[in-house]
Formats: sequence, C-alpha cells, structure tokens
Amino acid sequence: MYRLRGVLAAAGAAVLLTGCMGGSTPQEMVYNTLEDTVKKEETLKETQEPLTKLEEEEQELFDKAISLSMEEIEEIRKIADQALENISERESLINEESEAIADAEEAFEAVESSIEEIEDEELKKEADNLSNLMNERFAAHSAMADSYLQSLSSDRELYELLKKEDLTMEELQSQIEKVNANYETTMELNQTYNQLTEEVNGSKVSFYENAEIDIDTEA
Repeated sequence: MYRLRGVLAAAGAAVLLTGCMGGSTPQEMVYNTLEDTVKKEETLKETQEPLTKLEEEEQELFDKAISLSMEEIEEIRKIADQALENISERESLINEESEAIADAEEAFEAVESSIEEIEDEELKKEADNLSNLMNERFAAHSAMADSYLQSLSSDRELYELLKKEDLTMEELQSQIEKVNANYETTMELNQTYNQLTEEVNGSKVSFYENAEIDIDTEA
C-alpha cells in the first residue's frame, strides 16, 4: 500500500538585496518597497524547517499505524491521535505563512505609484515586469497554501478512518488515493511558486543593476 508524501519545499522569501542609496528617486522608492516586502516574508523561512520535520514525523506515524493489525486497534488509535495533532500544527504553520504573504502583498501595493514616476521607459518596463512577477508569486503562494490545507484535510480524514474498528481495505485504499492526488496537486503548485521566486530574484537583480543601485546579495 503506497502513499505519496511530499515535503512542501517552498523557496521561501525572495532574496534580500541590500543597496547603497541616497535621495528618493522613483527607482529607489521601488527598491524600498521591495525591501519592506521581503522583510514581511521572513516567516516563510522560519516555517520551512518545522514543516519538514513535522511531515517526516507524520510519515513515521503513518508507517507505524499501517504495520499494525486490527487486533491492535487501541495502539492504532493512539498513533492516529498523534498524527491528528501533527496535522493541526502544520495547519498553524501554513496559516502563519499565509498571513505573512498577505502582509507582504499589502506592503507591495505601494510600488505601483513609484513605477509610474520612473521616467526612463525601458526601466519602467522592467519595473512593471518585476511587479507582475511579484503579484503572480503572491497568487501562486495563495494557491499552494490552499492546496496544502486541502491535503491536510484529506490526511485528517485518513487518520479518522484508521481509528475505525470496522475499516475495510477498500475504504483505506480509496482515502490513500485521495491523499496522493491532493499532495500531487500541492507539489505542482509548489514548483510553480518556487519557479516564480527564482524569476523574481533574477528580475530584481537586473532592475537594481539597470537602475544603478549598488546591491549585495544576502543569503
């Protein structure tokens, strides 16, 4: 009996770029907004390690539960309850991420007025492209988080099933297939989000260079 498990390996916040600036040109204001946006996304970096650890722990609980026979139903129920607590913890972490992204997206709205004031047309076009990528990335994270929560919901249903004394193999296999399908969707959306994060990072570096803002990339 196979169940797909995929760690939500989100790339996290876009790379932080520190610049040396003087004055307040429109392009520098774009930089300031982007820097503020990235700082509001710090929670994304903080959630990745505990999320990964919780997923690994939950996989161990699942493997242990299905290795037991129905004569050991009380032990299975204890394991299922532990897994349900694990799921609640992951829900909390994903919701923290979503809140951070919402704050970042709100902060990023200020970038539009700054872009409008850029006089160099090529630079303005580049800033517009960067802005579009950022907004696509926000949307991608939202879709990914919603899908992950749906995956957790199907996980919760699975562990509630495991607690049933009259559980049939057909019921179990059907729910595992549902879990697999949900996680496959989540991982596809996660890949899209990671790709957009890479594109945002590249676009930011290019914009800052062309705007003649001195930058140093920080890990």
